[in-house]
Amino acid sequence: RKGAYETIEEVQPVMERIKQMLIEDSATGCPVTKELDLTSLSTLPESGFYRTFAGWSLAFSFKTRC
Repeated sequence: RKGAYETIEEVQPVMERIKQMLIEDSATGCPVTKELDLTSLSTLPESGFYRTFAGWSLAFSFKTRC
């Protein structure tokens, strides 16, 4: 079984690709992501429960119209 650090390192390229896909979809006018606030995209490594799980979180927000 892999440790938390190895898992986070292995999954990082997947998370970066997901972020890139969101950016690309937003640029093409995708109805779901066109209002995505690209400056809000943030990824953070996650691990917990005595390192029994590990991965990444992806946070983002959408532009609001007031």
